[in-house]
Amino acid sequence: MAINMQNIITSIKNLEKFLKVPDLQGAVAVKKENGQPFCYTGGFNMVFKLEHQGKKWAFRVWHTPYGEKERFQAISNYLNSRKLPYFGEFFYDSRGLLVNGVLHDTIRMEWVDGQLLKDYLKENLYDKEKLLDFAGKFMQMVKTLHENKISHGDLQHGNILIDSNNNISLIDYDSICIPETEGQEEVVSGLKGYQHPSRFDAKKSSLTTDYFSELIVYLSVLAIIENPDLWEKYRLEESEYLLFSENDFFNLKSSEIYKDLQNLSPIIKDLLFVLDVYVRNTNYLTIRPIDEYSFLELNQRAKNEILSFELNIPRPLMIRFSASKIVVLEGDEIELSWKVKNASKVYLLENEQEVNSFKNNDFESISEKLVPLRGKVRKKMTKSTLFTLLPVPIQNSENQTENLKTIEIEVYPRPEIINFKPNKCHVTCGEIITLAWNIKNGMKAYIWSGGICNTVKNKAEITINLTKTTKYKLEVIALDNETKFEKEIEIAVHHKVQIINFELILGDASKKEAPTKLRWNVMNASEIILKSDKEPDQDVSNLKEIIINPTKKTKYWIEAKNKCFSAESQKISVDVQTSIVKKMTNFFSK
Repeated sequence: MAINMQNIITSIKNLEKFLKVPDLQGAVAVKKENGQPFCYTGGFNMVFKLEHQGKKWAFRVWHTPYGEKERFQAISNYLNSRKLPYFGEFFYDSRGLLVNGVLHDTIRMEWVDGQLLKDYLKENLYDKEKLLDFAGKFMQMVKTLHENKISHGDLQHGNILIDSNNNISLIDYDSICIPETEGQEEVVSGLKGYQHPSRFDAKKSSLTTDYFSELIVYLSVLAIIENPDLWEKYRLEESEYLLFSENDFFNLKSSEIYKDLQNLSPIIKDLLFVLDVYVRNTNYLTIRPIDEYSFLELNQRAKNEILSFELNIPRPLMIRFSASKIVVLEGDEIELSWKVKNASKVYLLENEQEVNSFKNNDFESISEKLVPLRGKVRKKMTKSTLFTLLPVPIQNSENQTENLKTIEIEVYPRPEIINFKPNKCHVTCGEIITLAWNIKNGMKAYIWSGGICNTVKNKAEITINLTKTTKYKLEVIALDNETKFEKEIEIAVHHKVQIINFELILGDASKKEAPTKLRWNVMNASEIILKSDKEPDQDVSNLKEIIINPTKKTKYWIEAKNKCFSAESQKISVDVQTSIVKKMTNFFSK
């Protein structure tokens, strides 16, 4: 139930009575010029600025129930145990504020001073050394967060602060992911201009969430350092983006920003290449962080290219190097294609050892890896592989690997439906049964029945109450987020067997009627057996009647059954004289 915001403000104005956090006893609320408490109001909470013993705190109170107590407590414990310089102190306090007679949970975070990223960029737009220092510290922060298994979850200009010493702090911890919270449902998915398009479909917290936004921030800052005119061209001061919009990610190479950045230095082009790899990947959970792309560390590349250009030395030109798929399942085939100009030869390498052989001029060991300047090849994938296309310059160069390009193919195990079955396949009408399943290596799973689809976990069970025979289909989406695997079962519902009648029919020879017969009418039976005390059992499931010709007095009856029920008729005693008497009667009647 929502809390009246005016009641919250009243409690903040009277902290000496209503603040129940022991560590903040004696704190006062910072006020604006009009005397009202300094306050930010969001969709779920209100944030006030408190001062306590010379220290400032951001004090958060929910005006709308959020239901995230355990998650925030886990994040608080984890961040405080790591003590990283990028996060202020962060505490979740149960029953921290009394509002209108009810105690409510609160959060307090160390108040961080500094400039937001866009304000900082605007102020230092032409100070390349300062901005390059920030870029270096940003990448150090990225590496540290990865090492400590922390994902901020909403990395964007509004959540990055830079202080007067060029040190970076992160604010707004609502979307933070730590190992303990990975896989939980996300409430915040971040600004679209900073997020991979597939993130808005996943809606699950992940430690890989920041990989895409880290590249967007780093690439954008380097591009602005090199060409400050981009600030005005893309009106960054009033936009919610940092060079890239969400529309650019759907057709990156056709976007205006892509064309603008292609005119900049080689490192920008390399980062654009990585961004292109990211956006062509349909699942943000499978992309690699930029600090793992070793080929980006080319400190002398720009200098070498300038020298080459001034001396008019033709350098290899990589026109194309692409793969039909970059995320596949074990055993799938991919097609690599390439086109290179101005190269004496081209190597297509598949592992680090082969690349090192090239760097060490051990060309003999990789002689079988030579390929034409233009071509394509199919590869059956059994493990994740980093393919490297390495053109050799026509003239000798100090750096033979400066023009290499890489494509990483991520290979995932194929899904396996270990189990998908009910505890009974044949049930009575209204009987409650259990349907269980177990899936290995699946990204998503759905169960279909009667045209209705439900999302399910990889391992679970449900109870079912059926009134009619029903088919269920388990659909599994593989880890490539594309391939489907299916299995279907049918649960048969059986009703009580009913024998409507079972009778003896004596035929009239004068009317050319058939001889003596047994006739029956049965409902809900899959099997009908004619039994006798003198003759073998007969399966008459597909019949409605049968001729009999006993040679002695015989009793007949039928047994009808399905997988759940059975029934037995009354017994009919047939004497051998019965037919004879009937025939004689017919004879004398003539």
